Parts: sequence; structure tokens; C-alpha cells
Amino acid sequence: MAIQNYMKNLKKKIQQLRNNRENVVILPDIGPDGRSRSATVNRENYTKAITYDKDGKRQQYYDNDQITLEELVKREKRSGFEDYDSQYANNIMKNSRYKDRSAMEPDFDDEFVDYKQWEKKSGKRKKTPQQISQRERKEMIADYQKQSSKEANCYFCFENKKIPKHLLVSLGNLAYLLLPVQPICEGHCIISPIIHQSGGTVSMEADLWLEVNEFMKCITRMNYKKNQGTLFIETFLDTKNDDHSIIECIPLPEKIAADAPVFFKKAISESDSRWTNHKKLYETGPQGARKCLAKSFPYFFVQFGMTFGMAHIIEKKSKFSKSFGLEVVAGIIGNTDFFTEGIQTRPARKDELERTKKFLESWLPFDWTTELDGGEIKEIRDEKTNK
Repeated sequence: MAIQNYMKNLKKKIQQLRNNRENVVILPDIGPDGRSRSATVNRENYTKAITYDKDGKRQQYYDNDQITLEELVKREKRSGFEDYDSQYANNIMKNSRYKDRSAMEPDFDDEFVDYKQWEKKSGKRKKTPQQISQRERKEMIADYQKQSSKEANCYFCFENKKIPKHLLVSLGNLAYLLLPVQPICEGHCIISPIIHQSGGTVSMEADLWLEVNEFMKCITRMNYKKNQGTLFIETFLDTKNDDHSIIECIPLPEKIAADAPVFFKKAISESDSRWTNHKKLYETGPQGARKCLAKSFPYFFVQFGMTFGMAHIIEKKSKFSKSFGLEVVAGIIGNTDFFTEGIQTRPARKDELERTKKFLESWLPFDWTTELDGGEIKEIRDEKTNK
């Protein structure tokens, strides 16, 4: 009875999210990197800072001496930044008079560059602020339409109607917990951001990572109570396709989980190309790959419980399988048929609902999202715990 009430409340919560949609679209002015999409700065009301007093004594060196570091970071994000390398390349392509003398003369020094070659021709008109604003608006609309198209076709985006809502077991503010259609073993689940987010956990914002990490902790506690270890597997393979970031959560018996690091270490050492530019294996702590890998690098990551893990930067994406982690797990638990049976038929909806209810029996006492509403769902969880 408690599980049925829990699922009814979860459906109500999903419906509320759908009903709260607004028809008016506000284009985001901040890009994925956290900076302003516009690189222009309005200087119409700019006033020069007074650095000297009436007696001629210097009071400050710069106009932002009294501003805190946090405020400077916020201003930098709002005002945008200059990519000098791309600007230099664009100037070269636009200017037909440019000559790369350094290639012909090894001893050529930039000090003697003829800067007249960079002078603009007088025939070109400078764009007005209105034209610049219109161009930026078109770019923002194009980016928004591109992002909306990705979310509409992405299986794990919460707005996608194809996502099996009856397999959804827990819903947070920024992330959710879902059961896969074809689990590799009993208890297999997936943590996913609600909105489209790529780049793996390395690129996640701090508030999203807190929710994802909270899910990982609760899943680890749940499996520990059943005398099981937990593997968290993540693969960020293609930066161009902008794939949705997910974390596979797989329970293993304690004895098998203890040997899992050995199997993964051997599999990673034999994967990808033989000669690599990066270290073959990075050992990580409780914070996962966020502390040892840079953003935008394709990588594979596996974490054993909440203690330590292994990360590997993928050198050749064509030689690295997207299902590499699940393939290793299939070999560890002896479920070799998971990848050799070809196209598997999807179980009936009735069987999937039974699997969801069975998972909820173990999950409800550890579900941290029940505290978000602070009402009916929390009471159902307490009722289930007291029985």
C-alpha cells in the first residue's frame, strides 16, 4: 500500500512539472561555459575613476580596487571574454595582405612586424549596435533551437515523452533515478540529470553534482544493507554528439565486488591504443573524476562504492566501446549472454512495473528525495520503515 501511494505521489509530482511549463521562452544570456554569450561591453555611461585627491595624492591604482574577488568573477562572466587565438586566426583569414614571415625566416622577430598590414580598409562600414544586437539575438535563437532539438530526441531528457515514466523511481530537483529497460543484473539503475547535460560529471555544476553524489551515497547504503558492493560506471565518449550524461549503478556480491578493481585495471590497461599521450590510469577518491580530469576530454570512469575509483582518458574513440564498462561487468558476473543474444525483446509493461515495485521495497528507506516535499511522501516512507 505504501509503495502504491508513493508511486501515485510521484506521478503527481511529474504532472506538476509538466503543468508548470511556460509558453514564453526566455533565451539564456549565459552560455554553457558560464560566460555571457555577448562579448560587447556597454561603455556609454562609463566614467573614469578618480585615483587622486585634491592634494594630488594617489588614493587607488585601479577603479576596481574596492571590489571583492567574487564580484570581479561575476563581472567577468557577465561581460564575456576575448579569445585572442581565434581573433588572431580570423584576422589572418580576413586579411589577404598578411604574410607569415616566420615560416620563411626562422630568425624573424615579432618586434619588426609591419603592423600596417592589419589596418582596416576605409571602404568597410562599422556595424551599428543595433546590427550587433540583432546578430547576437539570431545566434541565441539558433543555439536554443539546436538545444531544444537535442532534448526532444534525447532518451534521458526528462521532457522526452519516450522515457518510460513507470521505471522512474526517484525524482530530485536536478537529477532523477531510473531503472533501465534491459538491466544487466537485479538492482541495476541509472542516475541522470533532468535537463540535457553533457560532458560527464566532470562538467557538472556544483548543485547538480551534489544531487548526483547524494543518489550515489544512498544507493551504496542500500546495497551495503543487502551485503552487496556498488559500481558506478560513466563513459563520456563523443564531444560532438553532445550525449546525455548518465551514471550506471550496478550492485555486486561482496566477494565479487572486492575483486572488481583487479578486473577493471586489467581491462583498462588493454583497452584503447597501446601508446598514449596521457597516463593510462588515474586513481580517484570520493569526488570521482572531477578532481583529476579536465573538462571536454573523452574519458571512462568507474568508482567502487564511495571510496576510490579509476579514470582513463580515451585516446582513440573509434577503438573504445561505449558499453566497455558493462562488458567488463558482464564478464565478472558471468552474464555473457547480455551482449551475445542480439536484439532482445522488451519485457511486458506488467513485468517492468513488478520490477519497479520490488526495487522500491529496498530503495524507499534510503531515498533522500522524500525529504524534498516534507509531507505525504515522507509520511509514507516513515510508515514503510516502521513496519
